[in-house]
Amino acid sequence: MTECDGRQQNEHYATLAITLPLETIVVRVVRTQPESRGPCSGAWETRVWNTYQVPSDDIPTDDGVMRDGETISACHWSDWHSIQITRQEARILLRPSLRQHANSITFDSPLLLAASASGVPFVAVTYREAGDIYLEILPISISVSLGRARATRIQLAHDPTCLEIIQLDGKAYVFVSIRESEITLFRVEDERAPACMLSVALNQFCESALVLLSNGQPMLVCATRDGYLLNTILTIDTEGKFSSTVGKYLANWHQR
Repeated sequence: MTECDGRQQNEHYATLAITLPLETIVVRVVRTQPESRGPCSGAWETRVWNTYQVPSDDIPTDDGVMRDGETISACHWSDWHSIQITRQEARILLRPSLRQHANSITFDSPLLLAASASGVPFVAVTYREAGDIYLEILPISISVSLGRARATRIQLAHDPTCLEIIQLDGKAYVFVSIRESEITLFRVEDERAPACMLSVALNQFCESALVLLSNGQPMLVCATRDGYLLNTILTIDTEGKFSSTVGKYLANWHQR
């Protein structure tokens, strides 16, 4: 609630982290509306919208958002916390102040890719160390702090082209695509290296992925670098491992 010209006004805002090459900027979108004394009409003409870059002369801040690096993953993790990951550091922020919560984790080598998701009790990162490529899982504790242990990482054969956290049957898995045109699903286990649940060879580079439902069955959809969509129907056996049908190309955005 704010006051302007002696009138009470409701103020709502959303904070956006926008990544640019080598930096992150923070923008606040503010909606101000006079306090309603009667039924809410929802009329847009009674609202004022403004956009500000934070911090500014008018909006100083002491938040913990990392601005001097490129943000490669961020999410609204819970009603009280957000996650921000740059190539050098992973940090949990308190909402709505965005002040830093607990200690951050810094990385000796720049991260290649990172993934985080709302409510998922871990984040996934990939990096190069001594010439090798690793996928590592960083667990999020009950106290909402990031942890790290060498036992929770696994070596990848090549550089990753896509890293996502996806949900299947209420469980979170890590999806990785590598440059040798292979996609892999990993199950995350406490204090152990990720377990491979599915590995499929492709002849194209995958750059993003998500899970949809098709007639009640989970379908993994991958977007490739050359403009195709590839779908794979997933089935799960009694041991929890996945198998897939032959993929089907759905579209090529370069063709008309």
